[in-house]
Amino acid sequence: MATPNVVPRADQEGGLGTSAKSWGKLFIENPTAGGTAAATISNLDVDQVALDINANNTTAAIVDITTTTLTTAPAILINNDDSATTSNTRNLFMIDYDKSGVTASDQTSLIYGLDINLNDTATNVGASTKIAQNIVVDFDSAGGTTAGTGINMTITDGDDNTGLRMLVEDGGTDILCVSSADTGDYFSIATTTHGATTITTLDDDATAAHLTMTIDGDMYIDPAGLDIIVGGDDANINTITRKAHSDGGGGGLSLFGGSATAGQTNNAGGSIFLYTGAPTGSAAWGNIRFYGGSVGGSGTTLGTHGLLADIGSYSSLSSVFSLYEKAGASTTDYYRVMVSEHGATEIITKDAAAAAAHMTFTIDGNMIFSPAGSVTFNTTSISIIDDTTSSATQGGKLILGEDDGAVMGDNHRLGVIEFKGAEDTGSTLSIGARIQAICQDAWDGSNNDADLEFYTTNGTTESLALTINAFGVSSFTGHVELNYDGSRIIMGADGDATLIHDGTTGLTISAAPISIDSTGSLDLSSTTGDINFQDGGVDQISFEMDATATEVAIQQKVDGDDLVFKQYDGNECARIHDSGAGGAAPFLNDTGGYGLGYKRAVYKLTGASGAVAAAVAVQDSGCIFTCDASANNIVFTLPVGVVGLTYTFVLTRANGGGTIISILTNGATGNDLDNFDLIGINDSTAYSDGDGDTITFPNSCIAGTRCIITCIKSGANEIWIADALSTGHTLTVTDS
Repeated sequence: MATPNVVPRADQEGGLGTSAKSWGKLFIENPTAGGTAAATISNLDVDQVALDINANNTTAAIVDITTTTLTTAPAILINNDDSATTSNTRNLFMIDYDKSGVTASDQTSLIYGLDINLNDTATNVGASTKIAQNIVVDFDSAGGTTAGTGINMTITDGDDNTGLRMLVEDGGTDILCVSSADTGDYFSIATTTHGATTITTLDDDATAAHLTMTIDGDMYIDPAGLDIIVGGDDANINTITRKAHSDGGGGGLSLFGGSATAGQTNNAGGSIFLYTGAPTGSAAWGNIRFYGGSVGGSGTTLGTHGLLADIGSYSSLSSVFSLYEKAGASTTDYYRVMVSEHGATEIITKDAAAAAAHMTFTIDGNMIFSPAGSVTFNTTSISIIDDTTSSATQGGKLILGEDDGAVMGDNHRLGVIEFKGAEDTGSTLSIGARIQAICQDAWDGSNNDADLEFYTTNGTTESLALTINAFGVSSFTGHVELNYDGSRIIMGADGDATLIHDGTTGLTISAAPISIDSTGSLDLSSTTGDINFQDGGVDQISFEMDATATEVAIQQKVDGDDLVFKQYDGNECARIHDSGAGGAAPFLNDTGGYGLGYKRAVYKLTGASGAVAAAVAVQDSGCIFTCDASANNIVFTLPVGVVGLTYTFVLTRANGGGTIISILTNGATGNDLDNFDLIGINDSTAYSDGDGDTITFPNSCIAGTRCIITCIKSGANEIWIADALSTGHTLTVTDS
């Protein structure tokens, strides 16, 4: 029989225990088919608590709800259907905690108002999602004034107050704000290692997830790392860097346009763009202005700001960059760059009160101009001053060059200096002169030859006046005039060759030695007719070419000196004597010891080693031939006869028993021209012989036999006179 229910005698009557005597325990176990709630409380007393639990618990839960079978129903359900129409404020779930105890020293009081722990210990295969709180605030009608708040927190009076603290595993999203129009569009905040935080906006359909900050006041960004990186978390992308501010300098701000991605080929670096506002009509565009501070009034007083520079477009025709003096102390003294149509650029310095707006270039390197046209300086002078320590390699330098990326070719111009002037009132400039450098041959690593050319203009015709070639040789196309008495031309590394004007009308050439090499004739012309050779400025020999008609005189100019002629080896050939008025004893001469003396060449021929055949040359004229035919014959053949040729033949040893000496005229054997006329003396007897072309010194002619042969007629019928002197034997003439 089932246990009956315990019910009161009447509805809403009776109770279980009182405030004075209560039940100790209550156990309820609703069977699986109970059909009703295990415990039901219906409180109809509107100002009394429906369930009041007063507990002295310390380590056990006051209310413990345990279940292992819960699926779709909530563990605790508060269902409040509100039909109120008047003002009211209510709490559906309220925790009222009042702490009055004083936490002692070295003790910690930690209270969780709501501790939610969703712990999934299973090894899942499917999807497992846990949401600790799911808050929905919804208004079905838009009537009236409606306002919904998901979480409203007030945290005050603590030493360290935190409104919302979350610990989300790194890699997750700490805060996710989803668009009500498109749940694929969101804003998120994610914090990971080192507190690195990423704020993300996403538009899953486009790129309209803008981030707008509407700030009613200043915006302060103070990164400890000093960098604000735009475009990603890579410092090589666009970066704004705050330079450290300390008790010293005021810090600063740098903008970095961003580098290309490493590994990609030839990608350009990033840029920084600053835009000014656009005007209406013909008004100027806005400017980009830079302000700096002037010096403070005292060592600790901040200076005031002044306009340092601005960039703008002051008209529709030009863009202007202006830099003002002394940190903006004056905007009437400035440096300005103005760029107009076609890129035409003007650089201006301005001193409103004077003309002291100097421009100074201090360049630790080269300064290179590469204009497509010319560079014009409208000034009276240009100075190039080298203010470094002077030396053999220092000094102001002007360099003219050509570099088109190719090797300099033959006759290519390296540079030119032109001298121009106006030829009319219309500023038409014409060239009056120019200096240019021209390559000599194509250049390479071992050849940089160049000529320097000087041009002048006569009338309107320009002509080359002077060329200094690669070897330092100067070539003038006109006269060279040194219009100074005492002018000098000095030659040689040591100046050891000079041409000196003597200050009047003379010229002195000084060198050691002086060589004159003429490919044609060498003409020396003297107006007075005298050409003098000097030693140390003293005349030694004089050529007098106009002293006497039909006569040229060669005169020794030093009294007592002989005029000596020598051959190559230094041997004296002839001498013109000047021995004074009477000669020296024992050589006495009343008319003086002057006259011509000379030496003759002597040739030695011997037949000791065999017969000798000798061809006598024209240039041997005047020579003496000494002959030894004691062993073998000696045969002489004369040259073709020329009037005046003379030769002397002398035996130095008697001919042998069967040897002779023969002298033949030049010509075919047996021509019977009868060239020789022989006259002679044998001992004391005179004789003559002729009509032959061969003279023979017969067998056993003794030493000392002599024959002098002289040509007195040239041509086909030449005639030679032979003057012979012998003892014991007569020379003969025969036809051969």
